[in-house]
This record gives sequence, C-alpha cells and structure tokens, in this order.
Amino acid sequence: MEKIIHLRYNSTDKKFQLSIPLKLNFQNVEIDEDIETECSASETIGLLLERTKDEIKNKIHHKSKEIGSEVKIENDDIEIYLRRKRKEGYKIIPDYVKILSMMSQDHSTSRLTIFDQEFGVCVNAPKIMHLSIPPVLYAPYSIRYARIGGLNIKAPLCKFKWYRSKDKIDWEEVGEGVSYPIKLDDIGYFLKMKCFPFSSKGIEGSPAEVVSEGVVVELTKIPQCPFHFRHTHTKITLSGQSYRVVSYNALSSLYNREEDFSYCPDEFMVMNYRKQLILREILGYNADIVCLQEIDLFEYQEFFQQELENEGYLTKFYRKGFYLGDGLMCAVRKSRFKLKAYEQIVFCNAIRSKEIFQNLYDILKTDKKLFKRFSLQSTSLQVFEIKCKDKRILLIGNTQMSHRPDNDDTRLIHAYMTIRYLNSLKQRLLNMNETFKVNIVLCGDFNSLPNSAVYKFICDGKVEPEDYLKVGDRLLNLQHNMRFVSACGSPKYTVYTPSFKNCIDYVFIEEDTEVEQVVPFLEEEVEKHEGLPNDLYPSDHLALVVDIKFKD
Repeated sequence: MEKIIHLRYNSTDKKFQLSIPLKLNFQNVEIDEDIETECSASETIGLLLERTKDEIKNKIHHKSKEIGSEVKIENDDIEIYLRRKRKEGYKIIPDYVKILSMMSQDHSTSRLTIFDQEFGVCVNAPKIMHLSIPPVLYAPYSIRYARIGGLNIKAPLCKFKWYRSKDKIDWEEVGEGVSYPIKLDDIGYFLKMKCFPFSSKGIEGSPAEVVSEGVVVELTKIPQCPFHFRHTHTKITLSGQSYRVVSYNALSSLYNREEDFSYCPDEFMVMNYRKQLILREILGYNADIVCLQEIDLFEYQEFFQQELENEGYLTKFYRKGFYLGDGLMCAVRKSRFKLKAYEQIVFCNAIRSKEIFQNLYDILKTDKKLFKRFSLQSTSLQVFEIKCKDKRILLIGNTQMSHRPDNDDTRLIHAYMTIRYLNSLKQRLLNMNETFKVNIVLCGDFNSLPNSAVYKFICDGKVEPEDYLKVGDRLLNLQHNMRFVSACGSPKYTVYTPSFKNCIDYVFIEEDTEVEQVVPFLEEEVEKHEGLPNDLYPSDHLALVVDIKFKD
C-alpha cells in the first residue's frame, strides 16, 4: 500500500498542516512516527519543506541521544522535494510556489520524496482529533459517539464499527453504524468504537478508535425523585375545557460540558440515565401538550418518539436552525387534539423570506454588526396548530432563545418576531373560521429574567424607554397589541446550577384563558442540592406544569 502524506487547511487558526508518516533508519537511528509541520497561506513550498527538514533533524537528534549515540546531521543532509506529474514526466515543484495555490489543484499524481522514500499526496483529507463515547455505558440502551471533531470531517458520512472485549486485548466485532444497541449480554464487557472519517467531498481519512472507560453495567432502579411528589398533583387527566401543558428544557448532551457540571457524577450525567428520568417525569404529569427544548436528534429518533407515541402522543421534532444536533419537540395527546399543521421558522431566515418581517429586515440590515450577529444565530420557533373537539384551535409555540448575556437585543428581536408571527397565524385562522375561537400558548426557555425587556414585551406589549432596541443611531420602540400572562408566574427557580439560579422559562397564555393549577416547583427540595442535574433531577432546568382552562 502506498504511503500517503496529508496536507490540510485548518480554518480555525488559518494554517496549513503537513503530516508525514515517516519510518526510516539513519545511521542506526530508527524513526517511526508522524512528522508534523505547518505554515500560513502566504508562505511557500520551500519554507514548508525547510521546516520539515528541521523537524526530521530534531527527531533524529532526540532519538540518537536516547540510545547514547551522537549523530551529526544538518538540513542539507536531508533530501526532500515535491514532484508533480506533467505531460513530459515528473517535475519538481519550485520552492517559490505558494502553499495556497496548491490547495485547489489535483494532486492525485503528486509525490513527495524523503531520502529514498516516496509518498503520495492527499489534500484536505479528514483527520480525527477528538473522539469519545459516553463515560458510563448502560444496558439495554443504544449509544453513539459523544463527540467527534477534527479537520474536514463530515460526521453524517463517517462509518463506524463496534467491538467488545473482556480484557481490552481480544476484540469481537458486534455491530456497524453510528449507534450500537447495547444488549444485556454485553454487561461486563468493554466497548470499542472505530470511526472511519470522510470529508464532504467523500475523501476518506485514517480511522481512529476509542475504548470505554469501564465495562457495560445494567441501569440501576430509578430512585424516588422529587418529581414523584409533583405527580401527586397530576394524577387525573383533564377533560372538557381544561388542558395541561408541560414545558421543559431537557439539557442536551451536546451542552453537558464537564466544567459546567463537575458536581454531577458521570453515571447520572450520561443521557441513558437522564432520559429514563425525563420520560418518567413527563408521563407522570399526564399532560395534553408537551414542549421540550434541547432534545438530541439521536435521542428523539431512538427513544422519545416511540416511547411517547406508545403513550398516545403525536410528536414532531425540528433541529434548531434545521442543522444543529439538538432541537425542539412538541407532543400532543391524540385522544384530545387533532394536529392540523406544524412548522418551524428559523428567525435569521424568516426575516428575509416572510413578508410580515420586511420592514424589520429593512431596518436591521442598516446596522451591519447587529444584523451579522442576528444572522449567525440558530434561534427557531416551532409552531403547532391543533384543533380541539369543540370549535377551538390552539396555536402552540415552542422556542429556546440565546443564552449569551450580550444578546439582550437579539432576544428582544426574536420575541417581537415570535408574537408577530403567531398573531398573524391567529388572524388568518379567525378569518378562515369565523365561528372558531383561537388561543395562543407560547412555551420555552427564553433565557430572560422576569424584569427583562423580553418578559415585559410579551406580557405588557411594550418595553421601557431604556430597553428600546438600538439599531445603529435609531431607537426602536417595539410593541404589540396582544396581552399575555405567565401562566406559572415568576417562580424562584426554573434553572438551578452553582453559577446561575433563576427564572428564565415560561408558559405564556392569552388573558382570555385562565390558570386552574400550577404544579408546585418544590424549591425547598431543589435547594438541598449543590446544583442540577444529579441522580434525582435529570436536567439543570425544572419542568413547568400548568393546568389551563378556556373561558366561555
């Protein structure tokens, strides 16, 4: 098999990287390792090869000292050059050629020579730099990679193989594909995942593998959790003019960084533990409408969709921005509601494509910095139109706004677009069904405190002058003529971690509906813990659970 060198562009630090799998014997000094060098886009082939000589020379010096030998070698002693095939044969690429100019060329016939060794050249092949699987493996639940990262990797194109072993020496292949359904007979085995990376152009890179930290174990019995006490308020399913809503940020595994949740042991942090609690908690509320945020695409497809449908719910999921690995999920009880329509709008796209936002678009694009920041955000709104058995229609909105402290302005824009869009849908439905009544319920993680501009805008229809939206030299007084209230009020906590404890999640309803019951948040139980999640709480957020009744 031909040996290959890799030339890659790293867009993060804007450097070109050369990687050579070098194996040679120089005056009885053995070298068998990758030689890595890099240069900027403006530098030349000659400079890159000269740095490669330096690296080879340093490796030989280091190895010779390890074996008690003094090998003298200079750069001129190292023969290295790059050739490319022409009609008249192979020609050495001149030293003055810029690296950048090489990247757009076909190098399938190029060759790099070092001493008497010849290498093929591959440009921008994928390279795995980070690969991990969950630290704790529970049977009988499916797993996939926890993280895959590197250069030029297109994760959906990558291929995977799974192995198991009792001793990490002898491995048995047990599966293929991005996920592996752990079986009960895997208990006591280590698992290994091998990834074969591919780029967006279909170029295959060198495989990488990761071995589990521990052996597969069976999931222990779910403990008695505080949500079981909350369930005492929701034993009865509602009927007639009443319906129950749950809104819950479930904490995606994409965001459970160790530095943020170091207080939570791995066995309670992994999704295969937390999702069991999340499901039991949701089902125990006997809700008619469930809006979830931060649901992993994989977990929705492999777990939540089927489990909830088994319990009589119809579910729909959208990836945030239509591209992220987590997203928004809405579920409605089929015995009570009929789903008429559903959609997701991504605000940075909708502002350009939907006529009702044309004026806002014309204003925002005059402030290039604000508009660029707005355009880079994936904030989305999921909308369900559901029909009740009587002549009523519910418009359910589900969203999650940016968590960054410096995005107060874009959160306000998203709130304005949300209310404007839901109201336009409501008016259209009223015009089409004059005998129907239409009500809006807006759920989500708004990342906004009760004294924020977002909260005041939604509930009061306006903001204070100090909160007017600054667009360039202009101040916009965003308003709407609808009236919403926070169905759960302003609880002490809807999120609880050591670094942040406050109310940022809401269920907003129109004033022509009434609240029958808010399921208690049991703050005194929450305060017994350093932070959420843990073995009793599956997310860093608390579920909002409220019973709502139509007014005649």
